[in-house]
Amino acid sequence: MCTSFDLPGVFAEGWYDSWRSLGVSPRAPYRHYLGWLEGEPVATSAVIFGAGVAGIYNVGTIPAVRRQDIGTALTLVPLLEVRAMGYRIAIVHSSPMAVGAYRHLGFEEYCKIGTYVWANEQQPSLTFPLATIPSQR
Repeated sequence: MCTSFDLPGVFAEGWYDSWRSLGVSPRAPYRHYLGWLEGEPVATSAVIFGAGVAGIYNVGTIPAVRRQDIGTALTLVPLLEVRAMGYRIAIVHSSPMAVGAYRHLGFEEYCKIGTYVWANEQQPSLTFPLATIPSQR
C-alpha cells in the first residue's frame, strides 16, 4: 500500500503497527486484500464495516503495473463479498486517477472531502478525494 501511494517508510511502520494491534479475527470489522501478479504482491485494498455500510479503502496498485484493472479487481472482490454478506451500501474515497474505474463499477459522486497528506517535512499538500456511493441498478 505504501509503495502504491508513495508513502515514506515511517508511515508504513506506524500503519502496520496500528492494524496489527487490532488483531486478526473472522469477526473483525475489517478485511484486507492483497493482489498478486506473477508471484509478486502488486495491489491492496481493505473493507471496513460500520453502521450497515461497507467502506472500501486503501485501493492502490504499484506504479509499474497500473492501468491493468488490478485496482478495479481489488475493489470488485470486496464489493461482491460484502453484497453476499447482505450489505447494500458501499462507499469509496477516490483519487482523481481512479474516479473513472469507480464510476465504471457503478459508483456515483456523492460529496467531496478534503484530506491533508504530508508531502514532506517542509510542505504539506492538500488533496481532494471523492466520497462516492454506488448507484442503484
